[in-house]
Amino acid sequence: MNNPEESVAERQAQRRGGVPPWSLKAAKEFLEHFEVMDEVLHLCVCGIGVLTGMPGMAVALTKDTAETEETKKQLARVESLCRLAQREISSNFAILHGQASISSWNDLESLVKDIVSDWLCNRPETLHQLPWINFKVRVGDYESLDVEQRAAYLVELADQNVAGPLKQGVNRFEKLLETIGLSGSVADDVRQTLFELQQVRNVIVDSRGIADQKICRSCRWLNLKLGDHVLIDHVTHARYRGAVCEYATELVYRIREAFGDVVTRPSSSPKEPPLHK
Repeated sequence: MNNPEESVAERQAQRRGGVPPWSLKAAKEFLEHFEVMDEVLHLCVCGIGVLTGMPGMAVALTKDTAETEETKKQLARVESLCRLAQREISSNFAILHGQASISSWNDLESLVKDIVSDWLCNRPETLHQLPWINFKVRVGDYESLDVEQRAAYLVELADQNVAGPLKQGVNRFEKLLETIGLSGSVADDVRQTLFELQQVRNVIVDSRGIADQKICRSCRWLNLKLGDHVLIDHVTHARYRGAVCEYATELVYRIREAFGDVVTRPSSSPKEPPLHK
């Protein structure tokens, strides 16, 4: 998995109290993608806002133009877009924030799996420990894969082994992280918010955003009734985003500690993972 030179470099980094670059690669990629998604969300919000002024501009531009069937169609199209934009604005961009929240949860799932996969690639001795040593693979499938693909294959096996897809909230991630010794404690507020995010994500994906009995019972603090539309506004999405970032930050701290880096957690977690000292 690792070549001898990389292993030597890693040991030297550990002696210096450093952290090998590969261990933070997934977190850096997560942060970059997270920032891009925020930018795209902002662009969409701004673009929809601009649409509300289009009908007036269109009328002004065509005031001295002979009215034709084509101009009528264009004006009707602009007015239709304006109504759609106003509807989204009136809902506080619920559709956009809902999709962004789904992406936040999915990004967190990918981050955790990538961390475990990178761990297997670069610390192959892990495979000689429980639970990895007991996994059975389909030899034909496994032998045809390269190093990274084999690690990803094993991570999916481990995820199924710990019943990850059935776990709730941060347990969805902690059980998988436990297989490489990176599980730990999570602040209560982050734990509850991520649990809520998962339930909301499931309702949007599986039930078109219509509240079912499960979310009504499990997230009583949302005061939802059966059949209510679960709408995500800017404030709620920001709360979800903050919890995702705080959890990602916690994972970076754990990785640093695993390599002997002395970490003092601040009383309030930063908004972005501390990738660099």
